[in-house]
Amino acid sequence: EEIAEVERADALTRANFWATEFRKDPSRLDTTIKFASVLREIGSHERAIDVLSRTIPAHPASHELQLIMGRALLTENLDRLERHRDAQDAYARALELDPNRASTLANYGLSLALTGDLAGAEARLRRAYGQPDADARVRQNLALILGLQGEFDAMRAVDPHAPARTVE
Repeated sequence: EEIAEVERADALTRANFWATEFRKDPSRLDTTIKFASVLREIGSHERAIDVLSRTIPAHPASHELQLIMGRALLTENLDRLERHRDAQDAYARALELDPNRASTLANYGLSLALTGDLAGAEARLRRAYGQPDADARVRQNLALILGLQGEFDAMRAVDPHAPARTVE
């Protein structure tokens, strides 16, 4: 009953409840999942990463913990911190769980581009572009990568709405 009531509460109340439960027994997988998820919900991604870093070794088979970690790392923008290898590892783990998620594929592609792997970037962005949840940014990023490789006709075909000055 108490858990059902807490789950109907606002995110901050849930975060406080799950923090208390986590402190009681950090080895419980269900508690860790709830706690890390609500930490992400309230924008405390760094704290979620900290919690998950300490608990994933105890639950190495938990795909759900890996997915939450991958999403938290994505949100924390490891690439902006120039931790490209860590970011790419997180994207790869997230794709193992949800292989067709356009945003993850696109972010992975851009991360590869930042390290100079334009062919890898193009491959991920093409996969992202083919997904039903792909948005205009995916199309624009694929066009950018194609342009960087000198494939201007392909770039125009992917993003025919790109400003002529950008294409030139």
